[in-house]
Amino acid sequence: MRSGGALVIALIVALIFCTACGADLEKVVRDANDSTKVTTLAPADESELTMELAGNILSHAAESISKGEKTMAILGYDTQTDRKMQRAEAATAEEAKAIGEANLNANSMHSLRAVLLYTDDTTIYIKIRSYSQGRQPALLALPYRPPASGLPVHFGKPAFREGVAPEESAGFLRAVGRGIDSYPEGARLLGDVL
Repeated sequence: MRSGGALVIALIVALIFCTACGADLEKVVRDANDSTKVTTLAPADESELTMELAGNILSHAAESISKGEKTMAILGYDTQTDRKMQRAEAATAEEAKAIGEANLNANSMHSLRAVLLYTDDTTIYIKIRSYSQGRQPALLALPYRPPASGLPVHFGKPAFREGVAPEESAGFLRAVGRGIDSYPEGARLLGDVL
């Protein structure tokens, strides 16, 4: 019992010290964990976690596109214990997108948050959805030039097209950047797009 009381006192002292120093306790928790692992943070951080997921899936897609692979539709999502990614299989890109959107809208994965990545010839789109918040889904677009004629793939600047207020955009793009950085192979390709 004594060691339990000492632990409680130590935690209280640490909390007071961190608060007095102005440390962001939620950031300390996030930095202490692998960015590819699901973390449980305060609900206010749910939007950032969802944007980090979007960045992680974008980073994977950038690697695939740079190799000349077709990226019809990819559904990425976080469950209570895990991060998962699955490609929507279909005969056409439109069918793959429709399958992905149906899963995203119904939350058939039983996830905390999910993103649907799909492409056309010049743009990567990511529909971003947090199931615990009452927000409408956000849509992030990233223009790109596919690899052709010996030229490497080139990525432009991402921009939100739906679901994000202008004052939220910069912070959400930073969170997307953290997600990109969590997958180094894609992060090298995306470089300084943010």
